[in-house]
Amino acid sequence: MILKALYEYYHRCRKLYPDEMPALGFERVTMDYVIVIKEDGTFANIILSDYDCIAPRAVSNKTGTKAPANILWDSAKYMLNAGADDIDELSNHCEMVLDMATELSTIFPNRKDFTALLKFYQKKEYKKLEKHELAKKLIKSKAITFMLKGENRLVCSESAELEDYISHLAQKNPKGLCLVTGKEANIFLTSGGVSLGMAKNGKLVSFMEDKGYDSHGKKQGENAPISIYAEYAYTAAVKRLTRSAKNTFNVKGKLDLDKTLVFWSSATDKEKSEALETKVSLFAHLSQDNPDDVDSVKAFFSQVKKEGVTGTYGKETFYFLELVPTTKGRIAISFWNECSVKDFADIVLRHMDAMSIEANRKIKYDALSMVNSVSLCKIDNGFPAYDRLPNLIDSVFRSIFTGMPYPEVLFKTCLSRINAEQNRPNPKSELSEYGRFENRDAERAAIVKAYLYRNVKQNINKMLNTEIKDRGYLCGRLFAVLERAQELANHETSNEWRS
Repeated sequence: MILKALYEYYHRCRKLYPDEMPALGFERVTMDYVIVIKEDGTFANIILSDYDCIAPRAVSNKTGTKAPANILWDSAKYMLNAGADDIDELSNHCEMVLDMATELSTIFPNRKDFTALLKFYQKKEYKKLEKHELAKKLIKSKAITFMLKGENRLVCSESAELEDYISHLAQKNPKGLCLVTGKEANIFLTSGGVSLGMAKNGKLVSFMEDKGYDSHGKKQGENAPISIYAEYAYTAAVKRLTRSAKNTFNVKGKLDLDKTLVFWSSATDKEKSEALETKVSLFAHLSQDNPDDVDSVKAFFSQVKKEGVTGTYGKETFYFLELVPTTKGRIAISFWNECSVKDFADIVLRHMDAMSIEANRKIKYDALSMVNSVSLCKIDNGFPAYDRLPNLIDSVFRSIFTGMPYPEVLFKTCLSRINAEQNRPNPKSELSEYGRFENRDAERAAIVKAYLYRNVKQNINKMLNTEIKDRGYLCGRLFAVLERAQELANHETSNEWRS
């Protein structure tokens, strides 16, 4: 289900943003150095500036002496024979590139740059780079490729020939029934990686190459067959989502794990897709510091809810996926949810209604601000800092985005902070300290009201009711009058507050 949604998202983005989303098997890569060679394979020059291009996707399993080479671009160990035991002999790593160049020049004899690259290795021209002034930097480089003198195209740049070559390599893999597409196809053995937090080469799906992990004689990817192109698609989709500020919300959780929640819609129209994702992104970071954003989000989702399934966004689906990097090579999925845009509109409006409160101060609706308001506040280098409870932001965020009850710990911590912060700095004698102290009373009141409103199902009347004789209600009215009197006496009011 998750991989299928990501697979479909890739193909939608490929149509809507063809310049941003590379073709299957390719990715955007920045080359550290470009070696310029002549048609006869001799060395000509080195381009120093970073060179951005669409190149074949990097190989993910770069471990061990038999680690495969990227297609026509890689580190100096592969491309320049760096670290070879004998400079006159090619290392195992560089031998792979030579075999690749031989195969490409044979399949595509009209590509002069492929033939020139083959001659470069046959003539051992890489030896000249050992004495070059950039030799020390070249050895440390992780992205080196070649260019034929007189051409503006890198040998590894996206092309019809390399697309055919990637397809040719894919056909060498075993076939199976793809779990994503439901079609018979060549399946992947090792999955591509995504850089996310501590996971520099994180994978959503992967299998170890070990007899102990084989199932009924099936090795690695054969255990759960997924086609190579389906794997290309969902990996590219995750990369795009995690790199887009508009589609992400980052959460700091237990053990300082960077949790990233990504969201996207099923809209196939570019304008509709961007409108939906922009409004959801605004909602994820929503506060009354920007009242225009609050009004915009509320108006947008109110209209969506009003129109229902017959409206512009009635048949669209919204997806939410939380990714947690657990090791350098693993990414876990800790949360997955999908719902119609209409249902999500109802969730948004219910949260905003639950948190709404008549107050002189601005109320923030987003999960981070809600957790900050109930956390212990301290001054760190002149600025407020918070001792947040592990995973509370994550829990609050999920309750907001799914319409589930707010965490009980949020409510209890809120009451605890209200009781603990009775004595604030004196604004007369400690004016500088008071100016740095963040007053969260209104937000805490909003959280208490929201918790009771959603979790306890108490109907909270916002209007003044002089007929109610309940002691708690009357006590609350007296405290409100007392607080307002103290504010006026201490000159805490400003032009932004209502008099």
